[in-house]
Amino acid sequence: MSRALGLGLAVALSACGSEPAPVSLVSDDAAPALRSLDYDFVTYSAGLANSTQALALTSVALGRIGFVSIDEPPLLVSSIAIEHMQLRSDGHTLSSLEPDTWTFLARRTDEGAVDALWFPADMPSESQSLVRFLVAQLQVTTADVEPAEEQAPLGPLLARYYTLSHFVLRAVLRVRCSVSGVHVRDATLFLADQLGSIVVGSGQLVLAEVGERDDIASVSVAVARRRSVAVLPASALPQLRAEIEALSLTPPLPLLELPISEADKIAMRRDAESWASIRARLLVVGDVVDPQLVSRAAAHLMNDEALVFELRQLAHDPATSKSAAGAMSIALGECGTQACQDALVVMLAREGQVRVDVLAGITRVLAPSASVADRLIELGEDGDDMTRAALGIVLARLFVVDPVAATTRVEGIVSGLDRCPTQLDPWFGTLGNAGLPAAKPALLACLDGDDVPDARRASAVSAMRRIPGADVTKTLVRVVVEEPGFAVRGAGLRALASRDLGDGELAPLVAVQTSDWGVSEQGLLLDVIERVAEPGEVVAVLLERGRQFENDEIAARATQLAAMLSE
Repeated sequence: MSRALGLGLAVALSACGSEPAPVSLVSDDAAPALRSLDYDFVTYSAGLANSTQALALTSVALGRIGFVSIDEPPLLVSSIAIEHMQLRSDGHTLSSLEPDTWTFLARRTDEGAVDALWFPADMPSESQSLVRFLVAQLQVTTADVEPAEEQAPLGPLLARYYTLSHFVLRAVLRVRCSVSGVHVRDATLFLADQLGSIVVGSGQLVLAEVGERDDIASVSVAVARRRSVAVLPASALPQLRAEIEALSLTPPLPLLELPISEADKIAMRRDAESWASIRARLLVVGDVVDPQLVSRAAAHLMNDEALVFELRQLAHDPATSKSAAGAMSIALGECGTQACQDALVVMLAREGQVRVDVLAGITRVLAPSASVADRLIELGEDGDDMTRAALGIVLARLFVVDPVAATTRVEGIVSGLDRCPTQLDPWFGTLGNAGLPAAKPALLACLDGDDVPDARRASAVSAMRRIPGADVTKTLVRVVVEEPGFAVRGAGLRALASRDLGDGELAPLVAVQTSDWGVSEQGLLLDVIERVAEPGEVVAVLLERGRQFENDEIAARATQLAAMLSE
């Protein structure tokens, strides 16, 4: 019997995902003595999912878990007795479990790690999730100094393991980062019992940037204290065989659960608090708005257009405070459905702080419609700078869902303004926030005209910062090289510092006497250098010159960047 089979964790029927056949133990005569290992466990986790929509969760569970490991087939026949389990958010209990005991199976791969689990059909999903969490946290992979790619719910991760062994304890530190796609970083410390590689504790920190307004941060701790190790009596084998045969008839589930879907997050927020409670809280909100209140209100609004009409009426009610009306606008923006967008458009008729809050709500809409952009264009033509700034954000997001509609609106804004007239001045902020290629001809005209004032040229350069394309980068580099005035050159440096750059794209800067620049421009140059994805010879030359700058702080920063490049 392998001593490494315990919670180091093992289990295998057939290939992952295939339909398993009923399993039976090897004959009683041929089987070695089986051991039962039992543990007390405690788990705690705290996380913040969707940081700008603020779904904060905490969970705690405790109980007992036991394992009987089998070499052939390589299984762990396991049981879990849950004494307490509760999931909470913002003081509200989302789910809890009554004490109960369940049996499950786990499957081991050739490398000795668990990759699948079998649960009884009537086992609650919360209990299944707890088992998955426990097994994942209490499973020590064999340490390997070489980087290895591992699969995780958010995609492949590059993992490195570091081991420290002691007479009674083995510690393994795992550090992982994303290979591609979602940006994930996590670190896990495993503490393993030397008697059979049984983990007695682990702590994990995870940071993931899933997408816009969809970040995840979590801290998890799991501790399992061994209660007993006992030889399983022969009289227990029939019951063990029956449990294996019954459980192996159910479909296997992968060890790692998929991340919570957006639809599930919305449903959880909606279930966390009734609309009546949310409505009451919105009406008495103060200057500081609870983001969880907003996200829960939005979850209800997405599901019921009647509530959208109700909230719009409340926002227009003179008895509703300005702060409450502002919170309602933010909730409508977080909702983002067409009904919620239509309500925000109607509310744009309000003036003062309420209008400001409505615009803030509109900028939270991830998939705005063309009708919202059209209304903002109308208001922007009347000279509202804040509306024009919000319009740029809306156009950038509209381009994602409807490129033709967004391009048409930008073309309408710059139509007839191809000679950089003063009429273009109010729209530079809009075009910069939008960052759409359709604005490029009008902005380039501001750089080509000899009679265009520096202030307007600088505004045009700033507005090009988000417009994609190597030709735009080339134009910005040319501006930095050729423009004699600080205003335009500084705008070019700031625009470059917000773009992804290649080493060769900065080659024209080598011919510039950057030592003659002011301190602020030299600092901006270093900001630009930090944007180069793969620094090469050009960056090396620029940093070597930067080390000679007269300003000690700038020179020290250049020296530090050069040292990092040489590592």
